Amino acid sequence: GMLVGANELYNYATKFGLGKTSGIDLPYEVEGYLPSPVKRRLAHFTGWFDGDTANFSIGQGELLVTPIQAARMVAVFANQGYLVRPYLVQAVAGHDYSLRQKKIIRLPFNSKVIDRIREGMRSVVTDPDGTANMLSKLQVSVAGKTGTAQTGRGTPHGWFAGFFPFKKPKYVICVFLERGGSGAAACAVAKEIIKRMIEEGLI
Repeated sequence: GMLVGANELYNYATKFGLGKTSGIDLPYEVEGYLPSPVKRRLAHFTGWFDGDTANFSIGQGELLVTPIQAARMVAVFANQGYLVRPYLVQAVAGHDYSLRQKKIIRLPFNSKVIDRIREGMRSVVTDPDGTANMLSKLQVSVAGKTGTAQTGRGTPHGWFAGFFPFKKPKYVICVFLERGGSGAAACAVAKEIIKRMIEEGLI
């Protein structure tokens, strides 16, 4: 994060749709918050420090991301570089509205970079020391990332966001446990969801 710099981190975060609503057909969606040196000066009249850049790079500090935004970001690596707008309603009274709701943006990312990140997300599951290794015994290959979001006080939030099957992804999953303690707890929930999907023949 320090090598990339705060402004470049901010620019790429906006490409992934962070800091703005996804446009999903649900009420009350919030934008989250993307910090930056400029915003800090305008809002608080204070400077930006190296520690702020380090925090930003690992998803801590002032950064606020919704589960929908996290799932949307992970989908970029599942589908090889496309930012999609999620939607719930496909048809109303027999009329297909899905084409009106679909919005797909091709992001300017090198395919080798995407493949490298995909492999890293897969290693989070397959490596014996990976934070999502508990998913390695599932009958479907999962890739993802765990997260433990500090709250300033009290128990942290637990995250897991990933996709599966790895080679030909069909699903993206995001589990957010408010005050859940750790990413491992969110991972355990994801495991049960995926197991049930296998049982139901969805995979």
